[in-house]
Amino acid sequence: MSDPSTDPAAEPVQTARPPRSLRRTFASMVLVGDVFVAGFAALAAKDLTTLPGSQIVIGWLVLTVLGLLAAGMLRSRAGYALGWVEQVLLLLTGVWLPVMWFIGLALAVTWVVLLVKGARADVVTARRLVEEQEWQRTHGG
Repeated sequence: MSDPSTDPAAEPVQTARPPRSLRRTFASMVLVGDVFVAGFAALAAKDLTTLPGSQIVIGWLVLTVLGLLAAGMLRSRAGYALGWVEQVLLLLTGVWLPVMWFIGLALAVTWVVLLVKGARADVVTARRLVEEQEWQRTHGG
């Protein structure tokens, strides 16, 4: 019988999970924030507009479901496409609630900046991972 401390087959095999995408993380944070903004905008619209309450609730539900659906689908391009639709719809709520022009614009700019910065961070992370694996191969780590 072989000694488990010297038997390489006895060592647990560690599979390296790829690092989670920062772009996806940032996008999901913005989309969940959009859901909260939609809820607060619906509360404000209830008192500041002449829209019937049923239309406000329907608009809030559409924005909420779309934001959560997009956040859940960020593993594919469809999630990002729905995220863009969410940003446009939030911006367009400014037609009924003028302050949403500014809030929607701020969220859309945040969406764009975080998508760009997240993609750059993912490239840096991937490069670092390759360099780390190469170092471990050459140095026996």
